[in-house]
Amino acid sequence: MLRHSPIFLKKYQKLPLDLQLKVDERIQLFLADRHHPLLKLHRLKGSLQHTLSINVTGDYRVWLVEQQENDQHVITFINVGSHSQLYG
Repeated sequence: MLRHSPIFLKKYQKLPLDLQLKVDERIQLFLADRHHPLLKLHRLKGSLQHTLSINVTGDYRVWLVEQQENDQHVITFINVGSHSQLYG
């Protein structure tokens, strides 16, 4: 099951169309092959240790969380932005 947080949706809608398309492309790639080298999938540290990050471009990232709910695997896309916006 896929979900999008309100923060993700708000920030996604503010992205230029070309970046929205790139985000869509990378999410589809993640769903098809989470270990694809273009994604550079990695777990964040500290207070975000349950959050994963994938690369969209050299500067843009998507953050997501995976969990089990009622025997379903749930992926929630929680944030999107430039490196400095997300980590800054």
